[in-house]
Amino acid sequence: MREIIFRAWDKKLKVMVYVLEMQFMFESENGIWVKGYNNDRIDHEIFPENLELMQYTGLKDKNGKEIYSKDIAECLTNEGLERYVVDWLDELGAWGLFPVGPISKGEFLYSIGADTLEIIGNIYQNPKLLNGK
Repeated sequence: MREIIFRAWDKKLKVMVYVLEMQFMFESENGIWVKGYNNDRIDHEIFPENLELMQYTGLKDKNGKEIYSKDIAECLTNEGLERYVVDWLDELGAWGLFPVGPISKGEFLYSIGADTLEIIGNIYQNPKLLNGK
């Protein structure tokens, strides 16, 4: 069984936080408050209006790095070096890779094989990686 792990982007402070605790808040629009840690602070709180939550896929890339939703990955294919964003496919109930460039096509994360991917960033800390190669 894989671990259920989350990390969160704090939109206000622009920092990534690894989630230690999560509480549901029914009176707010987003509905989730998290407490966690990052490189600067052990006790970091993010309130719903500033929260972007990302789930660990249970897989690691070719360098052993954990793969989370909203990560940006590169993979060498027959067409060359392709770039993808990792995210959940609700309609299929699976993790998917969404193309960043015009050549790529969408793929299931499991069909490509996580061990062929390299995580090069995420959409929050590295948005420039979405502008091409």
